[in-house]
Amino acid sequence: LLVYEHFLSQTDFEIEDIDTMEEEKKPVLYVPRKCSYTNRLITAKDHASVQINVAHVDEEGYMTDSFTPFVLCGFIRKKGASDAAFNCLCQEAGLIRDVAGFTMEG
Repeated sequence: LLVYEHFLSQTDFEIEDIDTMEEEKKPVLYVPRKCSYTNRLITAKDHASVQINVAHVDEEGYMTDSFTPFVLCGFIRKKGASDAAFNCLCQEAGLIRDVAGFTMEG
């Protein structure tokens, strides 16, 4: 409800307007994310989850406007495997070279 009220405060809609809108025109209030490593759905109550945006750089080492987002769920962080998961995801995205043989299976 708090997200709903915050969304309404940022738009020109009233609560009554949202309830009477056609189904295909209703604004999306919450889009759940998935963990990049385990593909687990990250719920609204998973406060341990993080999203890390890795910036892309040009040939001179300057940051460009693009980035690659990685989302890690609280389950992976609680197990203490977030550093290995992050290395694996970066390796598969081609951002780093092979780091100690980390793979998605391992």
